[in-house]
Amino acid sequence: MKIFRNVQSLKKIKKKIVLTTGVFDGLHIGHQHLIKKVVKIAKKIKGVSVVLTFDTHPERFFNKKNKIKLIKDFEAKIKRLKILKVDSVLLEKFNRIKNLSAVDFIKKYILSNMNLYCFVTGRDFVFGKNKSGNISLLRKLSKKLKFKLLVVPDIKINNKRVSSTLIRKYLKQGKIKLVEKMLGRQYSITGKVVKGGHIGFKYPTANIKLKYEEIPADGVWAVRVLYKGKNYLGAANIGVAPTLKGEKKPLLEVYIYNFHRNIYGKKIRVVFLEKIREERKFKNYQQLIKRVDKDIKLIQKKYSNA
Repeated sequence: MKIFRNVQSLKKIKKKIVLTTGVFDGLHIGHQHLIKKVVKIAKKIKGVSVVLTFDTHPERFFNKKNKIKLIKDFEAKIKRLKILKVDSVLLEKFNRIKNLSAVDFIKKYILSNMNLYCFVTGRDFVFGKNKSGNISLLRKLSKKLKFKLLVVPDIKINNKRVSSTLIRKYLKQGKIKLVEKMLGRQYSITGKVVKGGHIGFKYPTANIKLKYEEIPADGVWAVRVLYKGKNYLGAANIGVAPTLKGEKKPLLEVYIYNFHRNIYGKKIRVVFLEKIREERKFKNYQQLIKRVDKDIKLIQKKYSNA
């Protein structure tokens, strides 16, 4: 899979291009269905499948006070596009195109720089400055400018359209099984381990350094930790650690069962299995330890052989 960082580079591709564009955060089953259509059409015409996406979420430009979190980071998105057998990815900086009108986006940005055969998108696609372009305008432009347009139907679960927005909502509600259905895989976060808390050193925990990832609901979670090809059962706490010193921002702290290696500075992947309970403030440290003992026994009993 090739990665381009300048749209003009696509002029080098002489074959017909089948294109889709979007943030594709999380690459959920709706995204996967759409991208598979792109790849299938490109193969059929012996052309090239291209995904135009962005190095950051566009909403981060417009809502700077409450910046949107990402379901998956950029690196994970690129890996999944490769798995889907996309030929090329055009990674664009959103601020380069944010002021283009809808018509200019199609005519000057896309058609002037590539041999477009077919544009594939979902029914809610909007484009151009202030989201002024929609599917109706895109249909008119496709007829006028002689390129094919395929609008892919929504994928629904429980009569609700699968979307990144809904997945974020379910993450915050702790509805991890619905998240899994919509992603088509287990939800996980990959991050760098930094020195974290030690509850009396009985349960040494590692903080996961987070930047843009969407953190699931506060509370205690059963997790699996993947490190260097092996996976380990663990317990994770998401919250502000109210019984101890208390934090201003939520932390992701993980206790890994039967694990005694120094992994500070290393990347690990945390897979969320189930929310065990809410985070709570205990009267004292001893009560906290007693409850943590109970949580760990519960997780071990349920997931040790899973």
